[in-house]
Amino acid sequence: DGCMRFGDETDWHDGATVVQALAAQPWSNGSIGMYGHSYVAWSQMMTAAARPPALKAIVPTSGVYDLWSLLARRGAPLTGGLGSAFAPAFTGTTGHQPPQGIKQICPELIQDYNDNFELSTTGDRNEFFERRDLRAASTPSWVPVMPSLGIISGVNDGHILQLEGMWDRLGADREHWVLGQWSHEVPTEHKEDWHAQVIGWFDHYLRGGPKSVPTGVVEYQDDTDAWHTADHWPPRGRTRTVRLSGDEVVPDGEHIEPVNASFASADNDPGLRTDQPDDKTRLYNSTCGPHQALFASRPLTEDVLLAGNIDVDVDLTSTLPGGNFSVFFWRTEGTGECPDQTATWFGRALMDLRHWDTPGKSKDFPVGTPTRVRLRSHPLAAVLHKGERLVVAVGGGSSELEPDARHPLITITRGSFDLPVVTGDVPSPSAGELPRAGRCTDRRKFSFRLHHARGARVVKVEVFVNGKRKLIRRGRNIRRVTLKRLPRKRFKVRVVSTQST
Repeated sequence: DGCMRFGDETDWHDGATVVQALAAQPWSNGSIGMYGHSYVAWSQMMTAAARPPALKAIVPTSGVYDLWSLLARRGAPLTGGLGSAFAPAFTGTTGHQPPQGIKQICPELIQDYNDNFELSTTGDRNEFFERRDLRAASTPSWVPVMPSLGIISGVNDGHILQLEGMWDRLGADREHWVLGQWSHEVPTEHKEDWHAQVIGWFDHYLRGGPKSVPTGVVEYQDDTDAWHTADHWPPRGRTRTVRLSGDEVVPDGEHIEPVNASFASADNDPGLRTDQPDDKTRLYNSTCGPHQALFASRPLTEDVLLAGNIDVDVDLTSTLPGGNFSVFFWRTEGTGECPDQTATWFGRALMDLRHWDTPGKSKDFPVGTPTRVRLRSHPLAAVLHKGERLVVAVGGGSSELEPDARHPLITITRGSFDLPVVTGDVPSPSAGELPRAGRCTDRRKFSFRLHHARGARVVKVEVFVNGKRKLIRRGRNIRRVTLKRLPRKRFKVRVVSTQST
């Protein structure tokens, strides 16, 4: 009818009409396949949801199953032409003057704009988004589907969440996944056999050729560019929990020191590194300083492959009832201080604090009281190397999200993180992280009470042992620092505090 509906059932059935019309052509064998990227991938998913009989196979790269999670990160809209700007930007990109395109002002257009723009006010999954959720209509998949997605996801590549929970929904007997280290791209430049794989997929399902691409298989690429296969996504493995302790990340089972770190909300990424993007399309637009809390582990004793999602469980206190919140996961050859140009982030979890209770349904965050927040990271596949440290960077925003008018002061007092370990292992108290035989360390703890100038607050403390920085801590009003695991010998300690009045 000349009106585009941004992915509701009208568009689904338009796709089915096209497929059936092609199947009825005299030159067609009646078996139709679809292939393409981004909106063209979304078109395949919409068409499959309408279940036209002639559709036999699809290969969507960076498509859409759920529009809400494309445009928002748990209620926080994406920036850079996505998020709340999706409806006008999408119309401007796809709509043209007659005779090439839209020939009328569609009656629902203004309402669609307003419904989509609600992302900027509440972030809620309203009726507009419910009508564009393909997940139920795709369970199980009508056709064999070979989706591809970049799980590194550069900034603002909203598609990274589109396959979350879909492996079990689609049905292993009719799916083959390809997940790799690219952004909003097709796998052509990243997977040598991609074209042959696509041709083999269609040859089998459209013409009855041999089944050269098995179903029930996930191919995924870690951030060293190595490929792995699994029979499920996330891959089967072990969950290993690490916890915040003081200003450290420690294995589950170790003694936990109190955590009390505050940071001022900012619109950039929390983290360590501030230089230019690397060859993985990550942007290091970090807010070193008072806009993040950093927690570093001890060096790992072996390589660890992580694949899937990191489950985040933290206690937060906020001065305002909303605002953006983010957790970035870094690995580093350094000490986990900021800045650290050896650091690379490999995972992130983002949200609007108003969605702390129910994703998709906003509710004011409790003000002034510790509140438990649980969220799941974006999908990832990363290798933490022997000798590197895991760094958890907690902050009040991200450059991936639209800037929020609220900028609360946030305090974190507890945190645990369930890591999806496929191979290797994170340290445990019984593993190689405790002092080894022959390595003499003092098991006592040495605490230093900080003296404040009248009316001042200590916001940063650096502790040097024999001239080498041993500890750095930032907060709203630090009163004490503690050193542990010091060598059994004479040493000189220097404590440097930065105060704010």
